[in-house]
Parts: sequence; structure tokens; C-alpha cells
Amino acid sequence: MEELYVYALLYIVGFEYWDEYSNKLNDLFLKDSENEELLNLEEVGNSKSAILHILSLMDSAKINEKAMKFYNN
Repeated sequence: MEELYVYALLYIVGFEYWDEYSNKLNDLFLKDSENEELLNLEEVGNSKSAILHILSLMDSAKINEKAMKFYNN
């Protein structure tokens, strides 16, 4: 998922790597076809919606990581 995040960040600054993004998403989905987030991204396709979804996922992962560190201290 982190690699998809990198492609999303590159898109934001003006670079488009849709082929690489699609290939990576397909690879990840084939390895873990039960992953609902990857399934959602497959359904969205190559669009700004996919980019926003990835950014949202990674942002929530950061929030969860910070919360876990807070509660473990």
C-alpha cells in the first residue's frame, strides 16, 4: 500500500504514473484478494478518486499509529 501512496504523492505534484500504479495495484490485489481496501481501489480505477482514497487510508493509518503509541506509553 505504501507504494500506491508514493504514486498518489507523485500525482499531486504533477507526475502521472498510471501504468505503474495499475501494475502495483494489480500485483497487491492478486496477492491479497480478500483485502477490502484493495478491492475498493480496483473498483475506483485510475482516477482522482483513487488518489484521494489512498491519501485518506494512509492518513488514517498515521492517526492509528499515533494513537497506539499514546496508549502504550
